[in-house]
Amino acid sequence: ALRLQHPNVQLILKSLTPPEQQAALSHGEIDVAFTRPPLHIKTIRSEVILTETLRVFIREDHALAALSGISPADLNHAAHVSTDPSYSGALRQVTDEYLARHEVKVGEVQISSNILTSMNLVAGGFGFALLPAYAETFSPRNVVSRPVLGTAPTIDLIMAHAKDEHGVTPALSTLLELVRNTVRSAD
Repeated sequence: ALRLQHPNVQLILKSLTPPEQQAALSHGEIDVAFTRPPLHIKTIRSEVILTETLRVFIREDHALAALSGISPADLNHAAHVSTDPSYSGALRQVTDEYLARHEVKVGEVQISSNILTSMNLVAGGFGFALLPAYAETFSPRNVVSRPVLGTAPTIDLIMAHAKDEHGVTPALSTLLELVRNTVRSAD
């Protein structure tokens, strides 16, 4: 639909960390970002488009893999692959707050800078990771995910774009509306 309405628009996808996305938005290098809060730049407008539930990702031969769901107590003293807060947006904060709220003490064995590295560390048997459910789509064959029992932690995915005193371009406006409609229809 975007190409039909705006055939001269070039769509380029880039993989950037949340801080890199914010910098690129503020410098006009990208028009829109799908990222995690928090946003630290006042010239960026954002909206939550999806709230994702975190799941426990573990290697299939891990003792916890035999469970259909994992309670916070099950994670106590388990080896944990955590995320670097400077790269993961709010994921590290959400995970830390969840573990602290349930008084879970984990052994942090590795800090990962991205979700693919986290998956590879889990696949290598280094420990468990709490990650958004969408990560199941690209998890290695020897990694399984289990739901968190009780109230599972969640994390927002936001769509962000630079505030512009002249408004957004027609093409960006179309893209933003397409994303909103797609998310609404998925509910």
